[in-house]
Amino acid sequence: MNQEYLIEAKQIKKYFPIKAGLLSRVIGQVKAVDDVSFGIRPGETFGLVGESGCGKSTLGRVVLNLQGATSGEVLFDGTNIHQVNRQENLKLRRDMQIIFQDPFGSLNPRFLVSDIIGEPLRVHLRASAKEMDERVVELMSLVGLDPSRRNRYPHEFSGGQRQRIGIARSIALSPRFIVADEAVSALDVSVQSQVLNLMMKLQKEMGLTYLFIAHGLNVVRHISDRVGVMYLGKMVEIARTDDLFAQPLHPYTAAL
Repeated sequence: MNQEYLIEAKQIKKYFPIKAGLLSRVIGQVKAVDDVSFGIRPGETFGLVGESGCGKSTLGRVVLNLQGATSGEVLFDGTNIHQVNRQENLKLRRDMQIIFQDPFGSLNPRFLVSDIIGEPLRVHLRASAKEMDERVVELMSLVGLDPSRRNRYPHEFSGGQRQRIGIARSIALSPRFIVADEAVSALDVSVQSQVLNLMMKLQKEMGLTYLFIAHGLNVVRHISDRVGVMYLGKMVEIARTDDLFAQPLHPYTAAL
């Protein structure tokens, strides 16, 4: 592995079969991710942009081992995450987390906010009820939420507040790497900047590394150190953010 990278994707391919007929025979492949390679340095935010359907969210899930790759490998701190056993994968889960796009659908409406944020602590650390409550109070304060509201349900919060709940859940185990999958695209523009500023603040305080997935270049410009542009399953350009905006090399990047 290139030691300057915390996470490195090498020639990742993710194909989905197209089936037809009574016997569901495979008649073709959808190449969602097609031979993509990139690396992310510790403490860096790598922005991944492209229009809907270009494969960026699929790539994010492959990087987290939420979906297997058709071929290629993902190295996290030198470990190939697609070849680990169940115990090792559980340990990796503490270091690698995700913030989902939908602040409504990603939170269980039947769970109290304290249970949603505290669940990773229960599963991974087997924390006691008292330890969980103390940590939930700490996490809610950290993301700008009133801890006295921790025993309420998600529907009692606004969209921006729900996304803060999702962020609190993602940092509960003090991870090193977070995939933010269109984390602000469902929010109002005014709320987007608040959530982006929160993520940048947490990055400084906790030393986080982000893969920030978005379809808008303006959002990525605000938070990213480097940007990768995806088009039809392929990475067509990778550059430092300032360089990409000053002089895009690929016609698709210029079109974006």
